[in-house]
Amino acid sequence: MWLLGPFIARYRRRTAFFAAGALAAIIYGLVDQSTRPEIQAWYWPSVASAVTFFLTRLIISRLIGRFIGGVRRKLH
Repeated sequence: MWLLGPFIARYRRRTAFFAAGALAAIIYGLVDQSTRPEIQAWYWPSVASAVTFFLTRLIISRLIGRFIGGVRRKLH
């Protein structure tokens, strides 16, 4: 796994961005298909996907940062 460390460190922001975008698209689709009228309002799918995108990007970026930090400490 330590071989992937430098690659993941270099593309940490892109990896987090793509993962967050994918999860936000899934959440948008799920909320948009809801049968409840109060959730089907025009703004809830967008709000849910935006919140999901922000939280996922933050969490994945921190996890990658912590993982890569551990790899760098072991290599040096």
